[in-house]
Amino acid sequence: MKRFVLSLAASAAAIALAPAANAGIFLGYSLDGVTINSLADLDPSVSNATGIGSAGGFDFTLSATGFPTLASPALTSNTINAKSENSKTNTLFLYVTQTDNTAFTGDILSTFTSQLLAGGASSVTISSFYDTANGLFGGTQMASSTFTTLDTSAINSAISAAAPFSTTIRYQLTFTGAGTFNDSAQLAAAVPEPATWGLMLLGFGAMGGMLRTRRQAPRVRFA
Repeated sequence: MKRFVLSLAASAAAIALAPAANAGIFLGYSLDGVTINSLADLDPSVSNATGIGSAGGFDFTLSATGFPTLASPALTSNTINAKSENSKTNTLFLYVTQTDNTAFTGDILSTFTSQLLAGGASSVTISSFYDTANGLFGGTQMASSTFTTLDTSAINSAISAAAPFSTTIRYQLTFTGAGTFNDSAQLAAAVPEPATWGLMLLGFGAMGGMLRTRRQAPRVRFA
């Protein structure tokens, strides 16, 4: 009976850390934030997506990774490249969303890095969101930073969301002429809630207890 209880505790810890089975990553874009379009070559796989698109004289590439490669609800935009061939008055918005995150209560650290602003790429505002309706490309804003040079910011936000919910990273790019923007490894990283840590530690403790209490085979001593 004792072994059964310990095994059950270990299983509970593993289940608590398991990701949602139907999670997907979705990519989108818009000019001036009016109409958001999904990329034509969208790849909504469980853990990653890559897309290439163009609109209004802009060319762009997006690549992102989520769970199960990363722990839920972490989301990384691996590559964001955007280019404008001519003088533009439009603002280009690029979106990366992961849906079907597991229930979460705790802190999400949004770490933004502007890698390269060149030519007529004058500024980029990077923002993070979570949506308790599990929708695409928006929700409640967690953090936002505006860059005009190479720089990094990290902003911690406390959230509480039942499953399923979505997280989004949005790029707002402003061009004054022909230019390029390049970025990589933008991360909305989750810090596990105390309950999850507790279950995980309970599971590890249970497995350690099972090893310590395992009975040894009796030894026979001959006179």
